[in-house]
Amino acid sequence: MTLSIAAILHAFKKFTEYDGSWLGLKEHLPRLREQIAELRQREDRLEDALIVGIVGGTGVGKSTLLNALAGDEIAQTSDMRPCTQTPTIYHPAGMKLDFLEGKKVSRSALEHLVLIDTPDTDSIVTEHRVVAERILAQCDLVLICATGEKYLNEASWSLLRPLLGSISLACINTKASPRAEVSAAIREDWLRALREAGFTVPDSQYFRVQALRSFDRKLAGESPGNDEIDFPELEDFLTHKLDQERIKRIKRSNATGLLHKMIDELCALAEKTETHLDAIEEKISAAEARVGVACIKSLQNRLLAENYIWTYSLGHEVALRIKGLHGALFRCVEFLRTLPMHISRFLPWNRWSSGFSQQSAALLTNDYMSAGDINAASEHI
Repeated sequence: MTLSIAAILHAFKKFTEYDGSWLGLKEHLPRLREQIAELRQREDRLEDALIVGIVGGTGVGKSTLLNALAGDEIAQTSDMRPCTQTPTIYHPAGMKLDFLEGKKVSRSALEHLVLIDTPDTDSIVTEHRVVAERILAQCDLVLICATGEKYLNEASWSLLRPLLGSISLACINTKASPRAEVSAAIREDWLRALREAGFTVPDSQYFRVQALRSFDRKLAGESPGNDEIDFPELEDFLTHKLDQERIKRIKRSNATGLLHKMIDELCALAEKTETHLDAIEEKISAAEARVGVACIKSLQNRLLAENYIWTYSLGHEVALRIKGLHGALFRCVEFLRTLPMHISRFLPWNRWSSGFSQQSAALLTNDYMSAGDINAASEHI
């Protein structure tokens, strides 16, 4: 494992230990842990063989292609119905492949490659598709097999889209038309659709073959014929061009793609959260403005609307702060001025005490309490 990848994975591991209040990140943590584990596995297998999955719909010739490459009938074939129920894993002898499920055939002459014939992507048996999905998650390179009628098969594309950026592709037209113009039109449309979906497939990794013809020719021990079109080029690609150096580049490119996907998903999560927080902040600001307006209205309607409350509060504050002889005189005058209000606290709450309180409040609004006011208050009592 390279130091840079190891350092990045260590930083990601810090995310998995997060136990704060960010619910979006906490919900994303299980997927992040799976991605980290997958990336560690990819880095640990950099020196291992290239895992090549053969993928496609029913009857496109996946098993026939594997048999043609092997030169022997190691995978059961059928043109009409889903045939491959268990993956057939064709690999060199002595290779440990415990992480792959399926029937293992250790007769491959491809020294650095493991070829896997997967169940049909459009099988009516749900489990077949699930198995194909699990196999694809372990692959470094996928050979997409299709015919002129099935190269845009949505069942296959739906399995490949989640792997965008973390897997390499090659296209195999397994039943290519002998007419060059027809094959060229399919090739251009197929590669265009892949590019629009975000996949990068070099022109050198598109092959037109007649898989059944090549298989029959190998069984008969004949030399390659012109009717096999690009099959010799496909064999040369798998046998010679995919050397150890290129295999390592493919594996590292896939690991880097997965790393970018992890970062992109976290950035998207952060942007989504930031947008949500901005919306919440706007709502809080609007609520604060409404509360401020309500407080001002409350002061105006309840506190400031009654002059005697304002006068009493102002006098009380001044009495607490003024010092010296002037302060003593002011506190005496303030006590006499507010005496009726203090007396009303100890009176029973009835009709006449209520009237006295109202009279006291009226007296508080005057600058000074006159003797006539005091006498009037006394007579009221």
